[in-house]
Amino acid sequence: MDLGMQDGTVPGNHEDGSTAVADPVVSGAVAALADRASAYLLAGYGLHLHGPIGSGRTTLAGLIAKARGRPVLALAGSSDPVSVLTAACLRGATLLADGAGAELAAIAPPLAGALCGTIAAGPVDPAFRAIVVTAPGEALGPWLADRLVPLCCDGPDRETEIAIAASRSGLPAEEAGRIVDMVRDIRRSREYAERPSLRCTIALCRLAQALGCAVSADDPRFMALVLDILGARLRHTADGLPDPRHRQMLAGLVGHFCAERPRAQAVAA
Repeated sequence: MDLGMQDGTVPGNHEDGSTAVADPVVSGAVAALADRASAYLLAGYGLHLHGPIGSGRTTLAGLIAKARGRPVLALAGSSDPVSVLTAACLRGATLLADGAGAELAAIAPPLAGALCGTIAAGPVDPAFRAIVVTAPGEALGPWLADRLVPLCCDGPDRETEIAIAASRSGLPAEEAGRIVDMVRDIRRSREYAERPSLRCTIALCRLAQALGCAVSADDPRFMALVLDILGARLRHTADGLPDPRHRQMLAGLVGHFCAERPRAQAVAA
């Protein structure tokens, strides 16, 4: 499947219920996952994308939906989700149910019927497909779990994450890579109260670029930036205060991954 997309923009919902995807970064790993998902859709199944917040579920869902070449109708934010489902079924569209907890619960039984080819309004167009995106801890329920192929989105690979961070921030890929590696190490350590997502990585890269910081442990502005963005996501003490040990660990990670000063001269100038 030719995805032909370049930056890290995520899909957005339009007032008419359709969605548009504006060129997300696509690496080999993402393309392989999208190809697999497209094969499931071609075989007649719907999809259930699940994974941590900030793992790229929404972007991937929009990318897959757009690649089908059929109209895409979004369920989230609709005041009449049953009408959106009905329209998608009759038009042979792709129904994109992303972050639509209440709306999805309201249409779970008729959506299950639609996936079997029947709705109250009449026969379902054979081209109809559904892509459901859920957050951690959000269950599909028995109506849908056995009718959708589950795909785990546990976050982009390192190559993709660097490409997105560099594209969204303007930092050189080498410097964005230092920040990416640091954040990925924190995720692996599980020494956090709130998992730092790709959005944290992008924020660090964009702010470092905006502030003119060197991506270096020797730049106190960058160190303060990291403590601000990531320190709040580490585990706190029993009284709710930042744990000094974890902040020391974070400072150590900055020293490990950002020991050099590739932009020092440019920043000083």
